Amino acid sequence: MSWMLGLYPIVGLTMCGIVMVAFCTVAWDGLRNRRHNMQLFRQWQQSQRAMLDERAANAVESKSEQGAWSGWRSFQITRLVAETSDATSIYFEPVDRKPIASYRPGQYLTIRLALPNQSKPEVRCYSLSDAPLKNEYRITVKIKPMPSEAFPKSVSRFLNEGAMVGDVVELKRPAGDFCLDIENTAPVVLLAAGVGITPMFSMIQSLTKRLVKRQVVLCYGNQNSKAHLFRKEIEALERSVENFHVLNCYSEPLPEDKQQQNFQLPGYLSVDVLKNILPNQQFQFYLCGPPAFMDSLFHGLQDWGVPASRIHFEAFGPATVNSLKTDAPDFAAGVEKIGPRRAHVRFMQEGDEPIEGESELGTILEIAEELNVELQSGCRAGNCGTCTVKLLKGKVKYPDGITPTVEPGYCLACVASPVGKVEIKA
Repeated sequence: MSWMLGLYPIVGLTMCGIVMVAFCTVAWDGLRNRRHNMQLFRQWQQSQRAMLDERAANAVESKSEQGAWSGWRSFQITRLVAETSDATSIYFEPVDRKPIASYRPGQYLTIRLALPNQSKPEVRCYSLSDAPLKNEYRITVKIKPMPSEAFPKSVSRFLNEGAMVGDVVELKRPAGDFCLDIENTAPVVLLAAGVGITPMFSMIQSLTKRLVKRQVVLCYGNQNSKAHLFRKEIEALERSVENFHVLNCYSEPLPEDKQQQNFQLPGYLSVDVLKNILPNQQFQFYLCGPPAFMDSLFHGLQDWGVPASRIHFEAFGPATVNSLKTDAPDFAAGVEKIGPRRAHVRFMQEGDEPIEGESELGTILEIAEELNVELQSGCRAGNCGTCTVKLLKGKVKYPDGITPTVEPGYCLACVASPVGKVEIKA
């Protein structure tokens, strides 16, 4: 019996061991199940977040289409704000009070309005100069020094000096491909001169309102403080947004303009300036300004090693488009490239005698202006479609990079160049 008494501790220890093993097994299974459930929960969280992000993205996209319209729509001027002595911001709201289409920062509006004592309305294109607003658009228009051959009637002067709150104009929905991808995180340099700041300011406002963690550098060239658009707003943004930096260049500073206060560098904005302030050329570059400004910077950036795919620009007409190409556009097959080339264009006008003449190759619109034939035009860059005319005879050629969206038998007069003899219905 004594040996049986000795078995009791052994049995007890064995039972305790079994219980402990069972407990550990249950605990381990529970822990493993909890980990598995946690992984499942995290996967579910990620899928829900992805679904919500997708819904939000679709909501933004659908919102931009909610107020879309085709053709012209009536809008009323609701505010006029003087930005400088020769530039005014103009706010528009729809007459019908219905929703309006949103837009991407950098896009423009096409506006049609009647000038005093003019029988036909004028059409122009102006960049939107703010982040998308709730139910209004804003453009900022600078007075052209004097009417030019390209724009014989000064719409810009009327908008600055003659327009009044309550005036009704017609607008096409926002358009244009010069847009900043605000979802991208790549560092960006915005290069502007004069009124070329308007689409850039829309980009800046859109980025800073979203609190995007993205390096943004604005380099802005002006004559002096009197021509400096949005100076106070940009300075306030630079103080409040960590990743936003500004460099102002004045080519003709006034005596009261203080360096490091109104501007940072005297002279013109150039690629040499960029080389001194940027750590490298690994940025996305956006250009907007007068043709000479963009031509200089575009080719300067390429010489610095920036690929053309990272240089984006707003075109100021076909001349600008051509100058910002690495190669000159080819002419139509069969047209010799050696020696002077002249085109013969005939404009057929209903009820009047045809007007025709020869001219060195230019656009249909430029030739029409030489011959005092009035054609409607807007953006002069092949974007708005206002200059569409019927091509009765002959062929035309478009610059590289421009694909016209017109019906067969029509052409965009502002960017189409005649090939040989051409007949146009004016």
